[in-house]
Amino acid sequence: MLTTAGRALEKAWELRPDALVTDLAVPGLDGFEVCRALRRAGETRAIPILAVTGHSEYLDQPERFREAGIAQVLVKPCPPARLVQELRRLLEIVESAGV
Repeated sequence: MLTTAGRALEKAWELRPDALVTDLAVPGLDGFEVCRALRRAGETRAIPILAVTGHSEYLDQPERFREAGIAQVLVKPCPPARLVQELRRLLEIVESAGV
């Protein structure tokens, strides 16, 4: 039986979304590991990842985000409008880069 993280990875590899939003507390696998797995796979390597977390102490570790390939991090509680704003910004960056 696949964990939540395993199912999320399979769906991302299958659907290849334009962007991905993930929590860093993913059942079955560390959220950073989920992001690293997405970066290792050719199908999902270029998908921008927006991570949300309830652990504000993670913000003191920007190298972890870079190493995992996370483009942006938001701390919960996060207003939905802020989440949408960041997703749009990430998608505009991808579009302007021609990825």
